Amino acid sequence: MTIQTEIIGALNVSVSFEARRETVGRTRFLSDYMERSAKLISKVPTADLDDGAPLQPDEDVYGVTYDQIDDFLEGKAVNQAVAGTIASACRATAHKRTLPMAHSSRSGRQER
Repeated sequence: MTIQTEIIGALNVSVSFEARRETVGRTRFLSDYMERSAKLISKVPTADLDDGAPLQPDEDVYGVTYDQIDDFLEGKAVNQAVAGTIASACRATAHKRTLPMAHSSRSGRQER
């Protein structure tokens, strides 16, 4: 995917990347480079993962920082507790990354 940004000075900036492989750190770097709103990018991520504690930062809920997650995804060294937490969360949410099964018609006959 190519993202075309506005013309900066006399230079037309174009950044190519594979969206699925972008980490939070890289996204922040690109947003700073492209002078995007720091308010949006720097906002503390909250997904309301715990109904009893709304607006609690994701990093507090999971017990790992986004920098540690980025390091793990980039193949850098992280301690075993961090790697275990990330692997466990990945296994627990694997169903969210699979396609739904296709269903055939109710009669079992081919549709025309």
